[in-house]
Amino acid sequence: MTPKHIAIFVFPGYGQANPTLEISRLLMTLGHRVTYVLDERLAPPVWAAGADIGGYTSRRGRLGTENVSGEYIGALGLAFLQESMEVILPRTLEALDGDVPDLILYDLESFFTAHTAAKLWGRPTAQLFPYVATTEEYSRALEVFAGADEDRRKCIDLVTEYLTGEDPDTVWSFMADFDERNLVLLPREFQPLGETLDQRYTFTGHSRPAGRSGPGSWSRPDFFETCGAAFADGDWHLVLTVGPHNLEALYFSKPLVVVTCTPEDRVNSRRITELGPGVELPSEEVTAERLRAAVESVANDPRIRRQLARMRMDMLAAGGPARAAQLIDGRLNEPFPTSGEPMKDTALSAAPESAGAR
Repeated sequence: MTPKHIAIFVFPGYGQANPTLEISRLLMTLGHRVTYVLDERLAPPVWAAGADIGGYTSRRGRLGTENVSGEYIGALGLAFLQESMEVILPRTLEALDGDVPDLILYDLESFFTAHTAAKLWGRPTAQLFPYVATTEEYSRALEVFAGADEDRRKCIDLVTEYLTGEDPDTVWSFMADFDERNLVLLPREFQPLGETLDQRYTFTGHSRPAGRSGPGSWSRPDFFETCGAAFADGDWHLVLTVGPHNLEALYFSKPLVVVTCTPEDRVNSRRITELGPGVELPSEEVTAERLRAAVESVANDPRIRRQLARMRMDMLAAGGPARAAQLIDGRLNEPFPTSGEPMKDTALSAAPESAGAR
C-alpha cells in the first residue's frame, strides 16, 4: 500500500471538525497523512489526533445566545463564502500547492474552497455530512436558511461571477449541495427520507473520538442557572451538552431534551421527536419548571427507552469511524469511481449492504 495524503476542509466549528477526528486518526494508523484546512483556534484537537493543519484565522464570530433566525444564518453563510474566497482559498493553495493531496474531503459549508482546489489540482473529492445529508428530495440547507433568500442569491451571484465563462451546468454542479460520493456520519435511520437516498450516499454512523478532555468553559450562564434551579433538589445526573466537547447522547442510549435556539437545532429536534428518543423545548419557553417536567417525562417513558435502544443498535451497525476510514482507504488505493458509482466497502464487498445499514 502506498501512503496517500488526504485534505479535510470543514467549517470552523467544533460540530463540524470533531466528528472527523477519529476517522483521521484511523487513517493515519494505516499510514496515510491528513491535513486539515481549518481555523487555527481549532487546531489543538487536530494536533492531538496527529494530523497537520493549514491554518487561518476566521473572522466568524460565535452564534448569539438567543434564538437565531434563518436570516442570521444566511448572513453568516454569505460572510463565510466571502471569507473562503478572500482568505481560506489563498491560504489553502499556499499551504498545499507543494504537497497536493490525493483526496479532498469537505463539508457543505466548505464547498467553494474544496471544489476550486480540486479543479486546480485535478484531484477527486468526497463530501462529508456530520449532520443529515442533502439530496434531491430533501434539503437541510433550505430549512436552515429559511428566510435568507437575499443572502442565498448573493452567494449564487458571487460564485457565478467567480466562474465567469463557464457554462451554466458547470456553475450549478460547482454549487451543488452534495457530491457524487458522500459519507454521512449518522445512521440512515436518522436521515429524513433516508429510504430515498441512492448509492451515492454511504452511512457510517457517528464518529466518536477515542479520548475525552475536560468539560471546557460554559457560556449562557442564565440558561445554566435555570438548569441548576430545575434539578437542585433531586438525585438527577443531568448532562448538559455545550461547546467543543458534546456528549453523543444517542450513542449512550440517553433520552434527549433538545433546547432549540437555531434553525439547525430545530431540524435535528424535529427528527428526534419523529423517531422518538426525545422531545423539543424551544429556548424561549424554558423555565425551571418546564425543563424539569420535560426531563422527567423522557426519563420515565418506556417507549422512549425502546427507541433509544433501537437507535444505539442502528449506530453500532453502521460501523462508525473504523468503517468510514476503511471506505476512504479503499478509494485511495483504487481508481476513483465514475459519476454515480458508490464508495465500495472493501471489507463487505461480497455482501452488499441493505438500505437500512448503509
